Amino acid sequence: MGRYPLEVFWSDEDEGFIAEAPDLPGCSAFGADEAEAVREVQDAIAAWIEAAKAAGREIPDPSKLEPLTAYSGKFLVRIGRELHQRLTRDAQNDGLSLNQYALKLLSRGTPSAQAKEAQRTGRVPAMLVAHKALGASSRKVAHRGTARKSASKRGKFKK
Repeated sequence: MGRYPLEVFWSDEDEGFIAEAPDLPGCSAFGADEAEAVREVQDAIAAWIEAAKAAGREIPDPSKLEPLTAYSGKFLVRIGRELHQRLTRDAQNDGLSLNQYALKLLSRGTPSAQAKEAQRTGRVPAMLVAHKALGASSRKVAHRGTARKSASKRGKFKK
């Protein structure tokens, strides 16, 4: 078994941390702190792989994260005219350029930024403006909210 990259984030609904292995659909675990969530997801990864083998399913190789030097810091996003107008107006109201405003929204709206804010303040910030403005899916949010309920039914969350 290779080393699968993990995403760890605070879940306000579950009142704890969720660790996910994005390469393995549905593979996640709950922990009272980040370290516990990471330990628990290792068991979940092993169980996921075992179940996939038993079902004769292909097991994906762990994805590789590119080094920071592989990113230029620029990308192009195409948006509708109305959203462009709204963002420009909001940027002007904040005294920022559109690029500065988009950076502000994106950096506050990322799951990793929200997890850091949750750790710092002890609560999850309601900064989903950038995700909602860009049309992010709510599927993951709904999935994340079920972890603790599932965990309490089995005594330990494994999927």
